Amino acid sequence: MKSQFTCYILLATATVAFVRCNHDDDQSQQATPCLPTTLPGYTSTLTISYNADKKISTVNYAEDDTPGYQLSYLYANGKITRINTMQGGATKAYDTFTYGNGTITESHFTKGSNHFEEDSRIVYYLNGTRITAWADHNPHNGLTRRDSVVFTYTDENITRKDSYGPGENIENYFLYTYDDKTNPFKLAGLNDEDDEYFKPINISKNNVTGMEFHDGDHTNHDNFTYTYDADGLPVTRAITWGGILEDPAQTISYACN
Repeated sequence: MKSQFTCYILLATATVAFVRCNHDDDQSQQATPCLPTTLPGYTSTLTISYNADKKISTVNYAEDDTPGYQLSYLYANGKITRINTMQGGATKAYDTFTYGNGTITESHFTKGSNHFEEDSRIVYYLNGTRITAWADHNPHNGLTRRDSVVFTYTDENITRKDSYGPGENIENYFLYTYDDKTNPFKLAGLNDEDDEYFKPINISKNNVTGMEFHDGDHTNHDNFTYTYDADGLPVTRAITWGGILEDPAQTISYACN
């Protein structure tokens, strides 16, 4: 008998006819008059530059006005192929992206004593252009599965994320609510911190307003509030973590045509 997660993956990929990253598909179909140049991370500020194709060129991470690290992006045929993590002018780590039939594979490489080695391989599963699940595999142990996630969508937003861990049954899950405004993380195609590249925050069309975590009998609630400009773009974000308001509100800025 196949596992719950394995059965889901087989179902999700059975009818896939072609693959493109959801963000690339959106970008190619519509002109974006404004692109985010500053976005808030959970612990840092993200400053973004773009190339001539209006795709991310670099992202600088700074925490409390302290220089952190920089990401530089490479593309082929309009798709991300590599992201370099730089610090002090040197490459500290990098991620590569390869595209298959119904999958995107993200491999993360870190530097050891004198060479880079792969320490994580995440396979994203797609149904058409939509990312519906991912699984993280361990390159140091025969690519055994360590963690896995399944997304549930309502219209164009991820409203539930089920985490399976290394096992075959749900270990915990998140529930998400949204506003009806443009999501700047989606516009940029950028998540708010590290770990896997494709997340609800840069896949979903709108802005997360509530995040509810369930793990057995434990439940935690986090809330996100925004102010908007005249065009409905978010210009500040404030987060309440478990009832504690983060201060000050985080700023979002744009470059517009």
